[in-house]
Order: sequence, then C-alpha cells, then structure tokens
Amino acid sequence: MQYRYEAPFGTLLCRFEGGRLSEILLGDQRIDYLPLLPENSKLAQGLDAYFSGSLNALPKITEIPPGTPFQRRVWAQIAAIPPGQTLSYRQIAERIGSHPRPVGGACGKNPLPLLIPCHRVLSASGLGGFSMGGNSERGLAVKRWLLAHEGITC
Repeated sequence: MQYRYEAPFGTLLCRFEGGRLSEILLGDQRIDYLPLLPENSKLAQGLDAYFSGSLNALPKITEIPPGTPFQRRVWAQIAAIPPGQTLSYRQIAERIGSHPRPVGGACGKNPLPLLIPCHRVLSASGLGGFSMGGNSERGLAVKRWLLAHEGITC
C-alpha cells in the first residue's frame, strides 16, 4: 500500500509491505492520486509532531530494514544519532571499521530517511549528499531544511 504525506518541503511517498513501513521517498512529481497517510497512524502523528517542533517525536526504528549486512550496520549507527546532532561519514566509518565512501553509499540506499536520519550525516568538507529517492539537488535543499529545522547550521 502507498500513501502520501505532505511535508513542509514536499510530498513524501510512504510505502508499506505487509502492514510495515518499507520505504519513504521524496516525490519529484505530484502524487495527488495517492491517499493521504491516515492521520491516526503512528507515522503520521510522529511526522506531524516532528514538523511542529517536537524533534524526538518520530517513531523509533525497532528493526533495521533489510539490506546488506554492511548497510544495516551503517543504518544502525545513523538511527542512533539524536536530533540536533550530526556525525561525519568518517566518524561512522571509524565506528564500524570501514571507510567514508562506502558509508556514503549505504546512506544513499537508506529506505527510511527521517526515521533513519541520514540527513544528520555530513561530509568532512560540508553537507555531503542526500536524495530521498529524488533528484540530488532537491534532496540537498531538503537536507538543509531538515538540519535547520533541528537547529544545525552548515
């Protein structure tokens, strides 16, 4: 099942498989044909609260989504970054015994951005990348918005 959620920066496509959230994407095109995420769902309530300023309101990941063992290790590190804080690709790489570039690759494959907050991962020289399944330029604008929303200046 697919739903849309109207975030302050654009439409999020929320995909569910077997009743579980499987993917969040930033819509590049209008997706008005999809139903809105039910207001009484845990995800909608968490997103509403987060975008209203309650930065700890997003639902916590209880299980890291399917991926390679390496991706899952990276995503587990990212999931632990609290709102208002950041880590670099290098810091995550050091924690798991890897290198920054593959960490960046795993960030790009993150199926649940916002819940696994890859916007909180920065490069050594600045912002780094961010796509949320959309185009990278728009994704970087969203990353800047999310970081500013959490009080982080880059």
